[in-house]
Order: sequence, then C-alpha cells, then structure tokens
Amino acid sequence: MNFSKLVPSVFYIDISDGLKLFVDCLQFSMEHQDLVASQPYCVLKKNGIRIMVFQDEQLAKEHYPELRLETDNIEEGEGEIENEREPDFRRMERIRFPKFVIDNYPNNNFLIWEKLIGGDQRVHILNEEKHYLVVLTRRNDYLMLCTAFYIEQEHTVRKKIKEYEAYKKTKTA
Repeated sequence: MNFSKLVPSVFYIDISDGLKLFVDCLQFSMEHQDLVASQPYCVLKKNGIRIMVFQDEQLAKEHYPELRLETDNIEEGEGEIENEREPDFRRMERIRFPKFVIDNYPNNNFLIWEKLIGGDQRVHILNEEKHYLVVLTRRNDYLMLCTAFYIEQEHTVRKKIKEYEAYKKTKTA
C-alpha cells in the first residue's frame, strides 16, 4: 500500500486555541468543520498540508504533539507579509497595558533590550515585577507592536532577564 500524506491530529482543551494558531497565525484555511459535534473538530489546509484539530479535554491533557513546519525560504514568506502590512497605530489604544508600557519606555521598572530575530530588530520591554513582555519591531521610521503577553513561568522570566543582561554587557563592553 502506498501512502501519499500523513494527516496529524492535534487535541486542544478549547478548539479556539488551535484555530488561533493554525488559522489566525499560520494562515491555514478551514477545509471542513463540525464545531457543534460532541467532539468538535476541523480539518485545516495550507499548501497541500492538512491537519485535524479536535476539542477533547482528556486527550489534550494526555498528548503533547510536537509539530515542525519547514520552509525552503523563511525570508520569502516574511517579506511578502511584512512589506505589505499596514501598521495599525490605533492598536495601542485597544490593548491598554502595552500602550502604558510603551508610553513609559524610559521607566526604571522596565528592562529594555534589542534582539535580532529573523532579520528584524526587535525591542523587548519587560516589566519584571508584573511578568509582562512587550515586543516591538523596528521599521524604517516607526516601531510596530509585534506581540505582548503575560509570562506565566518564572523560568521564562529568568531567561528574559538573562537576555537583557547579555545585551547590556555587549553595550557596555
């Protein structure tokens, strides 16, 4: 028997988390969905790749899939999206805490460093006390919000502090 494709199944406690990742972030399209079934699921597709996303609390707690997506040219995809993206300057008004953090950029409560990620110069702003990180991407004449989130794990906060300290050492060396 010849197989032509492998279609993995990924289980989530809340299927909307999987849809945020695969549809909103990775731009998969919905090929089939049954969100009102006793076990809601979707079949998602992009460039010949299919994945089944299920909502099942028990299986989500038992199985932790590791998926690896590969591309031949990471700059190609990023360039198309990034070069066509229109900055949403009002986003800061809708997401209040990042706006506060950015407005208070020089505040002593924040650790601020830059890091090169995928060809982009990113500005990281960490409120160590609140475990909150804002990441901005430098563009020609402005900074664009890349992401902002609460850091749940203490070890992740420590890792970010080490990044900051390493950055600080390179700037003072």
